[in-house]
Amino acid sequence: MKTLQKLVGMKYHGTERIVASMADGYTVGLIREPKNEHDRHAIQVWADERLLGYLAKPDNRNLAIAMDLRAVTSMMGTLRPNTPERWPMVEVEEP
Repeated sequence: MKTLQKLVGMKYHGTERIVASMADGYTVGLIREPKNEHDRHAIQVWADERLLGYLAKPDNRNLAIAMDLRAVTSMMGTLRPNTPERWPMVEVEEP
C-alpha cells in the first residue's frame, strides 16, 4: 500500500531550497534510525548523499514498525514536493 508522508526538518538541515528545486518523482532513500533520541520511529530521507530531513511523526510510526518487523533498514521513496500540503511529501510503499 502506498502512502504519502510529510518531509520535515529541512530548515534544521538547511535543505529547504534543495528540496524546492527537486523534480516531482525524484527517488529518495529512506533510512531507519531506531536509536534517534527524539523519535524511536525516525526515518531519515536522503538524496544525492545528503540528509534532506525526516518523515514526520506520528505519520512515520506504521512504516517504521513495518520496516522493523521485516528487518528492513533502508528503502526507496518518491519525492512529491508539489502537493497542496504545507510540506513536501514522500510517497512510500510499505515493505
